[in-house]
Amino acid sequence: MSSRNLSNVVLFNLSVRLWTGQKKLDKADINNDLPKDLGSLGHKKTVDPKSLCPLSTVKRSMEVALSNVGIRFMGSFYAIPIHRLDEVRKVMDEKVKTGMDARQKFLDNYLSEVESWISQHPDWESRLRPAVVPKDRVASAIHFGYDVFTINAVPGFSLDDHSSQMGSQLFEEVSDEINEIYDRSVLGRDSVNRRIIKPFERIRAKLYGFSFVDPIVLPLIQLIDKTIKAMPDDGPITGKELAVFSSCMMVLSSEDKMRQYVDRLNSDSVNDDDDSLAPLISLPIQGPHQGSLLDIGIQPQSIVADLPEAESPVHTAIDILAPMISPMSPAPAVTVVQHVVPAVASTPQVAPVRRKMKVAA
Repeated sequence: MSSRNLSNVVLFNLSVRLWTGQKKLDKADINNDLPKDLGSLGHKKTVDPKSLCPLSTVKRSMEVALSNVGIRFMGSFYAIPIHRLDEVRKVMDEKVKTGMDARQKFLDNYLSEVESWISQHPDWESRLRPAVVPKDRVASAIHFGYDVFTINAVPGFSLDDHSSQMGSQLFEEVSDEINEIYDRSVLGRDSVNRRIIKPFERIRAKLYGFSFVDPIVLPLIQLIDKTIKAMPDDGPITGKELAVFSSCMMVLSSEDKMRQYVDRLNSDSVNDDDDSLAPLISLPIQGPHQGSLLDIGIQPQSIVADLPEAESPVHTAIDILAPMISPMSPAPAVTVVQHVVPAVASTPQVAPVRRKMKVAA
């Protein structure tokens, strides 16, 4: 993907500070055997850690909200499709308010939390009271917010290395979530609840937002659409429907499988006698119901049947994709508002965080 396609995304950066409620151990603390719930790893706790949980929960929910729509980019940023900017801003504004409300509630109860913690450790009161942090300093240590940027390289620099990694980052995040869903809700079961379709719809919307990063995204979206359409209207997913659902999950369980699957779709002919047929098209399902995508009539040709004839069966431009695949929910028109910074200088390349992937067998 060329860096010019960065115009299709905006970058979100979380501006969140959390107070740990801990102070470094001093010499007197080190010479004494602190209870495990009071000190660890060179620090002592000045308030009950449970009182801080609502703050960390809000931060995590902000990260999840951005991850559901966007992908990690250049280390600490989240790349969000520009057509979903207003939607994401609304969600983040609500979460910032929730975080600041939780902050105020904690500050209102701070002194009582300190006293409660000390009363739970009366033998250590003389060590805890000197370590109590003034309320105003605690207040300045807790903050919830976010920043939004567009990005362009300064003259003489290129962002191609970063932008070219967006496809792999997208597929890694999709496969990680698919593998988690499979392990949690599908593996070893002969039926699954229809609620499992919800995360598939979210993944589908995420792929749609990044249709421009790689030609294989469109066939994957169509595979998800066909799979969801094949599910029963009500009741649990079982039998051949579960087999096809599991087959779809197998395809999405790693970038290699996604690419092999699309390669087979793009081949001139696919049949059961073809020795070169990738296992991703007639993918066997390990479990109580043996089957594959082919078993319930989802043929590879039918998945790309609606594509217009062109040099390639896959198109990557947003303006070509939009009329062919509609988002799960209408995308609002976007006007970049004033607090979206027009450009930022090129940043030294940061190696992306690579999580260990667990591929469903």
